[in-house]
This record gives sequence, structure tokens and C-alpha cells, in this order.
Amino acid sequence: MPLLDTRLFNHQLTLFLPGAARQPELYRCLAGRSLPIRSAPHRQSRYQTTTVMAAEAPVGGWNSPITSELITSKSIRLGAARAGPDGLVYWLEGRPTEGGRSVLVRRNADGKIEDVTPPANSGFNVRTRVHEYGGGEYCLGKDAVYFSNFKDQRLYKQTLGKSPQEPKALTPESGAKLRYADAVVDEARGRLIAVQEDHTGQGEAKNNIAAIDIESGKATVLVSGQDFYSNPRLSPDGTKLAWVCWDHPNMPWDDTFLYSADVAKDGSLSNHRKVAGGKDESTLQPVWLPSDDLVYISDRTGWWNLYLDQGPDKEAKAILPLKAEFGSPNWVFGIQNYAALPDGRLVAIDSDPQEAGAKLMIVSPETGKSETLKAPYSSFGSLTLSAGHLVTVGGSPTKPGEVCYLEIKDSKPGEWVCLQKSTDLEIDVGYLSAPEAIEFPTENGKTAFMNYYAPKNKDFKLPSGEKPPLLVKIHGGPTAQASTGFNLALQFWTSRGASHYGVADCGLLAQETHKFESRYLDSLIGPYPQEKATYDKRSPINSIDQFSDPIIFFQGTEDEVVPPNQAQIMYDNIKAKGIPTALVMFEGEQHGFRGSIPIRRALEGELHFYGEVLGFKAPMSPDLEGFDIANLKK
Repeated sequence: MPLLDTRLFNHQLTLFLPGAARQPELYRCLAGRSLPIRSAPHRQSRYQTTTVMAAEAPVGGWNSPITSELITSKSIRLGAARAGPDGLVYWLEGRPTEGGRSVLVRRNADGKIEDVTPPANSGFNVRTRVHEYGGGEYCLGKDAVYFSNFKDQRLYKQTLGKSPQEPKALTPESGAKLRYADAVVDEARGRLIAVQEDHTGQGEAKNNIAAIDIESGKATVLVSGQDFYSNPRLSPDGTKLAWVCWDHPNMPWDDTFLYSADVAKDGSLSNHRKVAGGKDESTLQPVWLPSDDLVYISDRTGWWNLYLDQGPDKEAKAILPLKAEFGSPNWVFGIQNYAALPDGRLVAIDSDPQEAGAKLMIVSPETGKSETLKAPYSSFGSLTLSAGHLVTVGGSPTKPGEVCYLEIKDSKPGEWVCLQKSTDLEIDVGYLSAPEAIEFPTENGKTAFMNYYAPKNKDFKLPSGEKPPLLVKIHGGPTAQASTGFNLALQFWTSRGASHYGVADCGLLAQETHKFESRYLDSLIGPYPQEKATYDKRSPINSIDQFSDPIIFFQGTEDEVVPPNQAQIMYDNIKAKGIPTALVMFEGEQHGFRGSIPIRRALEGELHFYGEVLGFKAPMSPDLEGFDIANLKK
């Protein structure tokens, strides 16, 4: 099956559009409109396909080595890779075979990889629930790591050294009502500075920036008054603190503010200054240079570009003005799209919307001079630099994600070194589809972009004259971008050529969702309840009469972002109308499935559903629980 992975759309939704085959120039009906689609250059042309004699087989009849069991049992999620002050490299591994548990791992000086987090039976899971999406789960000090534990949301201190010690609770028990994220270590004052989310009161949670004493665990609020905070960052000499904040109804990609303040020896803040931000400006990711100058990202030109703060009396300097994105939407904490080299230059992720994938740039904040940094990757995780090592998680459409580093001596890059792979599987490129960037016009004269993955399986081809169905993956908010990184779940579909926690009632969502997104719909639809009529008009539940095609729903029972009742009411109404439908609930899962069984049931269940309603065989594995399809006519 071919697949379109859209780059800027709302909550994750996979649509099945039969009979839509792509050609270089074509008008395609997407979301009810005929749109001219134009191909754009793509960065993966160096990958070659395997030429073999392929057997003819209809859609759904292609056998693939990429199975749901392989995806969950032979691969892990990699993220939050960081270079530590001790010269070692740390990262998080999401392990489906351990119920989706997140484990901190490190590579020692002797090359040995070991878990820092105790075994699964310890109950430790490095994950925070701030904003529900989390991120920024841990930070590294000189001799210890500090992390949030998912179950109780307390901060823990774990002494490192040659062998990691047992974690010790730092903050007091609160019933998961006090949560922390995005922390930095203030070594000179013996404290952490972190985003705190306080659920101890009535009504909406309160967010602030707090200092947590490393000895006593006592938290002291440093900055408050705004609805949201992120990116507290301490200058190298410890005398200044920068942070980002914003208020309802804005999201972090709307109107935000970047502030800085002086930090006294006793840790108190003074001389607060607004560095940037305000109406129609999103500021992101402040970074202090070795010189104690402040760099940040702003979209004041319509593109997230890099800027150098030149003090209160001078306008900020645009470092490298381009029609490209150096930032990315802060759905989670801890995102860092650039980092500072010891000589003050920056290494930054450059995403050109007309190309599939991203590249790394080295740029001087003073001169704006830039150069492309060669890398065997087209997608990059957050960047960190320590002891001359650039660390990230890199990947490409045909190269699984891997924790990697690049040694930069005397400002000259060496060779990339892989430390840990997300999978050790060697999959023939004859089964892997590489993306092509496609752009199409949208409303008000604007352009949108998507990645197109053609069906690819070296063993099979479609019968003459048959056109494959098209899967359209609309996901991640109008403010998230599709990655071109290696994705076995995506290749699961393309090597074989529906709704995941979708929204049914927009008004109900506005009333029930969590704080972080409680006013998100203001910018997408309008303020609620003032614009109730618009909410009603755009809610799928109120357009049931227009539904005619089968649909399956997958939903986590503990989803705080899109509550489970959204899927339930859609399922009940679709079922009552007599349309084939199914609802698969996953106990204990949230917004995004982490455990191996839910991941496998979602993948195989979706394929099985397509087979049942479209008339091809796609049985589920015998070890997976099946589900009933209502109104299915045999």
C-alpha cells in the first residue's frame, strides 16, 4: 500500500482511500477537495532498490518480513540522548516488551552499555506527566542523574560513578499531584531548577518554575504568574536564568515570551527582562553560549530562525535568515534543535519544507557563515554537546534510528559513531519505501507538505491494471511535523501493497481535555462556548449521516489528552447506523501505545479490519486477542 504521511495536521488519524494511485502530476481528492500535487526534491535518492522477479498478487496478498511481532520484540524506542558532564553518553530506551517502560541507559568509557535505571520489577519508569505529553524526564549532574518516576511523579536522585546506585526519592510523596520536568542542575547552589506542575489545588493545575534543594527536596517557586513555562536554562557562569512562558489560549507555537533574569548568590532572581516574544511571535529553546550570550529561536518572519540577543537596547540579530525551520513545535519538553560548540558556533537542525528530511548546519552567530555538516541521517533527535562530542539520535527511511555521536576536535568534525541501534535487524532495502516530499496548495494561498511512500516489496507487484489503496496518515496536530526517520510501523503498511484516539465531539473535548491543550481549540475553531455553533458543525458526531464507510477505533483507557468517551460515542453511533465498525480498547494505555501487545493488536487489527471489509485475507496472529466487527456482512 502507498502511504501519505502529512506533515502539518491535527490529531493522528489514518484514512483509507481505495483506488487512489499516485503519478508525478495528478489531482487527488484529499479531505473532500481536488488538489494539484507537485513533487519536490527528496534527500533519499541515494538509496537503491533491489531488482528481482516479482510475483503478481492483489492488495493485501503481499507477504512481508516486517511483522507486528518483529516491530515490538526486535526494536526499542530511542530518545533523549545526552552527553554527560562525566564524558559518557546517556539516552532513554522505550521497551515494548517491558510494558513500554522508559529506561535510562549509558555507554561507559570501556564501550559497555548498561542500564542506569533498575530492573522492571523495581517499579522505576523514567517518565513525567507534566503537560501529559512529558519530555525532559531527566537531567545530569556531575555525579548523579535526577529523574521523574512515572508512577508517583516524584523526583529521584541516583548517584552514578562506576556503578549506578539505587535511586533515592528527592521530593516528598504527593500522590502524583506535584510533577516536574525540563530540569537543569544548579551545581553552585545545590539545587535543580525545573518546571513544576501543581495539581494539589482545585480546578486547573498551576505551572511555575521552581528550585528544588538537592539535600532536602524542598521546592521554592522562582517564577509564577503565567499559565505555562518551559526551558529554564542557566548561563555557564550561573548568574543568569532564561525561560519561555505563555498564557491561555496560546500554545507554545503561538504567542510566547522569552525572559531572562539575574541570579543572586542566594538563588533569588532580579532584573527580569523580556528578551523577545509577544503578539504573533513564538520563541523557543534559549541556549547560552560559552560567552554567556543568549541565542534563541523565533518565528517573527514566519519561519523559526535563529537569533542572537544583543541586550536590552539593541535589536536581536538574525543569525541565518532562511525560509526553513530551525525550530519544531514543543509538544514535549526537552526538545533541542541546536547546540553550542566550545568556540561559540552552533550546530543546528535545518528542515527545508521542500525536501524530505533534515540536515545539520554549523553556523557562526557573529558572522552568519554556515556550512552543511555531513551525516548519514535525514532525521535527528535533540542535540547536546559535551567534551567535544555532539550527541543525537539519527535515522533515515532505510536506516534504523541510532544513538550516535560526532567528535569535534579543534572545531573540525570527525566520523559519526553509532552507540546503540533501535534494532539489530538487517532488513533488505527491497522491502523499504523511501519518502518523496510533495507539496500541495491549501487555503488562503498557502502551501502544505507531505511525505509520499510508494508501496515497496521486492517479492510482489500488483496485477496489471490494479491500483493500490492509499493510506493517509493525518497526525500530530497542525503543529507537528512528520519525520523521515526509519519507521517499522510505517514500513509494515508499505511492504503490504481507522482512527487512533480520534476526536468525535469538539465541544466535549474543549471541556474535558487536560490543561496544556484546554485552549488549543481556540485557535483551531474559536473560543468555547462562544463559538459553540462552529464546534457543533465541525464535530464528526454531528455528521453521522454523512458516514458511509467502515471505520475502526483504537483507544487507550487512560488517555488524558483525548478521553476514551470520544471513541465510544463515535463507535456507538456508527454501529447504530449499520456501518461495519469496531472499537478496540487498551487497558492502561494512554495517548500513544507503548506496550508490545497493544502495539501489535493495533497494527494487525487495522490490517485485519481492512481485509474483512475489503475482501482479502489478513488473519491476526493466534497469540493476539481478536475483536468483533459490528454490522459485518459475510
